Amino acid sequence: MSKDISGIFVPGNVIGFKIDGGTVTSFNDRIVLSSSKSRVTGMTVTKACLFSIALQGADNQLDMNVVTPGSRAA
Repeated sequence: MSKDISGIFVPGNVIGFKIDGGTVTSFNDRIVLSSSKSRVTGMTVTKACLFSIALQGADNQLDMNVVTPGSRAA
């Protein structure tokens, strides 16, 4: 059985969301940001099964994040 599990998931109907500082580990996808005009800053993302940080909305920004080897950003 396959599960779609995200550490942090922000839906597309959200505008201007900010994720600032912390560590996300032990989920299939670490951070999934479907919102728009949002920002992910100062996060440490480790051991992603699929995506470390996935951006799907418009005008989103990534700043000063650390993604460990074996993880990937999309």
